[in-house]
Amino acid sequence: MSLDKHVSNLQLTQLSLPVPRQFKVANIAEAVAALERIGRPVVVKPVQGNQGRGITIGVKNPQEIDAAFQLAASEEHGVLIEELVLGKDYRLTVVGGKFAAALLCVPPQIRGDGVRTIRQLIDELNAEPDRDKLRFSPITFDDELRDHLDSLGYGLDSIPAPGQLIAVRATGHVSRGGIPIDVTDLVHPDNRKVSEEAARAMGLEIAGVDFVSPDISRSYREIGGRIVEVNSRPGVGMHLWPREGTSRDMGVAILRHMFPDPASACVPFLLVAGDRGRGSVARFVDGMLRAKGLTVGLSLKQGAYINGRSLDVPEDKLQHAPNILLRQPLTQAVAAAVSLRHVAKHGLGLQKCDAVSLVSLDSEKISDEYEKGLAVLLKANRGRFIVSSKNRFARQALSSVDRSRIVLIAADSRDPEVSDHLAIGGAAVVRRWSNDMTGLQFAFVEAGEEVVSTQMPSLSGARQQHIEAAMHAFALTHTTQLS
Repeated sequence: MSLDKHVSNLQLTQLSLPVPRQFKVANIAEAVAALERIGRPVVVKPVQGNQGRGITIGVKNPQEIDAAFQLAASEEHGVLIEELVLGKDYRLTVVGGKFAAALLCVPPQIRGDGVRTIRQLIDELNAEPDRDKLRFSPITFDDELRDHLDSLGYGLDSIPAPGQLIAVRATGHVSRGGIPIDVTDLVHPDNRKVSEEAARAMGLEIAGVDFVSPDISRSYREIGGRIVEVNSRPGVGMHLWPREGTSRDMGVAILRHMFPDPASACVPFLLVAGDRGRGSVARFVDGMLRAKGLTVGLSLKQGAYINGRSLDVPEDKLQHAPNILLRQPLTQAVAAAVSLRHVAKHGLGLQKCDAVSLVSLDSEKISDEYEKGLAVLLKANRGRFIVSSKNRFARQALSSVDRSRIVLIAADSRDPEVSDHLAIGGAAVVRRWSNDMTGLQFAFVEAGEEVVSTQMPSLSGARQQHIEAAMHAFALTHTTQLS
């Protein structure tokens, strides 16, 4: 709805919100008639468009209508004749239905020195370091600029008098060279409220409301003010880099609105680190999560997979496979097997992970690289550590970690070490017989109480290392929001 400026205007009018009078016209004769009905001067603009294209401001007579109509019609969406609202140009940004920030958009100005032409002075303005097309836009020598200067009695080769200030654009639209100045803290509550009502009327959670007022710090009810447009895809970079005032990061505000719980915005990343057996644990995790109906990325030494389908990742890029998997649009969780030596040498490749399983570290191969790798994981892991109760080296390395973040893998919850761990707030995954004594189960125990249990999977030969790998995987899949 907000893309069609005429429909938007009608919708806001019906809700008694302050908007300028406006008529949609099909030809020049209708445009002249609209000019007479509204009163002079007027704005001529396309029905749809952005970044100020096709707009002529301050049309005063039928002779000027022709060129303005043709310019607006060139956008190929129809033409509007609109009341010219006097005042300053403001952009009020609404996020989540609430007013978030405001800018005063000042037309670009040059100051004469009695020597240089307007063209030369604009060239100097365009040489400003922040007119880099990212923060501010350079001023282009287009017909709109020439027509505006002509209306002021100037041309590009005119030489303004010393000290003479000239606005080289009629409006402060930032994409046309305008200067944004943050005025968020000055906006009157009535003006804040009307921006929120305009966004709501258009059905927009995020909107840029173009508001013209003599003074944004005073209510539109007192001094006037009009909503001239409601933008459904507002540029937010100009709030980040105002020429004056406070920088406001609307990108962060929008993401916080979209994802109020930061954890819900992240794909869980489960890490299996160590020597022998890490691949088996990661495969068990993959299978358990897929059994829950999730789309799972799996990163192993030999390749990367999504729900068992191999991804075409070159061998020299496999170390980046977790990142690649996390960026896949459909991925809901990622399990990765890594060597601690690799982590020590090359880092994790990601800032954070959600849980870490440490396997097969009690060996004579323990070295400084292991310790360096563990140090990386201690910083990166924001969740729990899963470790065998018999893994002395790993448990010693985790001695500084809060016990509530440690999940022990053990054959029996009655083991004194496990009992002590549970007594001080830790958790464990243990084996036990089902209540009907028909088979073995894995049980997740926390603070002395069983949280969840599952039938132990049928394992070939029930080899001890396979059983323990499945227990590690069971623990990993029940330590995050996936549980």
